[in-house]
Amino acid sequence: MDSYVRKPFRISEIYDSLRQDLGVKFIYRNEEPVAETATGLLSVQKMAAMVPALRNGLRDALESLESERIASAIERIGVVDNELSRTLSRLADEFDYPSILDALERS
Repeated sequence: MDSYVRKPFRISEIYDSLRQDLGVKFIYRNEEPVAETATGLLSVQKMAAMVPALRNGLRDALESLESERIASAIERIGVVDNELSRTLSRLADEFDYPSILDALERS
């Protein structure tokens, strides 16, 4: 590949790079961001209800792209809201950091 993507990166930048350099076509299972789904998989209201220290810690961890920091931040959230922690863990396991960051920005 001849492309270069800087950290912190957006998933769309990586896919655009792969599309351009390799000529691949991606089929997306869900066109709308997770934070906006009707099922409320990632509740913006729950994200807004978190104390600023937890929100900032999660944001910093996601921007660092360090999986241990991300897991630790999510674990601290689990003490307050176990359901939100499970959702965040699932998204982090799928490397869907942009959806989490988007929900943080919207809250």
